[in-house]
Amino acid sequence: MKQTQNDGYYRPLADYLYIDDSQIEGKGVFTRVFLPTGTDLGITHAYVPSIAAVRLIYPDGWIRSVLGSWYNHSKQAPNCQTITEIQDGSNYTIKRLVTLREVQPGEELTATYTLYDPES
Repeated sequence: MKQTQNDGYYRPLADYLYIDDSQIEGKGVFTRVFLPTGTDLGITHAYVPSIAAVRLIYPDGWIRSVLGSWYNHSKQAPNCQTITEIQDGSNYTIKRLVTLREVQPGEELTATYTLYDPES
């Protein structure tokens, strides 16, 4: 599934995803629709170390998307994983959220965080 644009407006989350109260922590990202295994849900983080303006706002060079800001950590039973893509010929790195298994409507999207361990 691809992130969609409606009426020419940018949508920070795909239409089939929404943010709601989480039983894990605060808020979380949930799906309105069935998601098959291997569904690419979009970019969670981008690493842009060499642009000075980015470093002023994000000192470590990591920019977090809306999706990356709201999905929650699960060490025991994540239903998603982050996939790292290194852009050829650049210092840029992109992390994408992809389903590890089938995810049912109303289910919260979770992954094991790979940038840091929230349990430490």
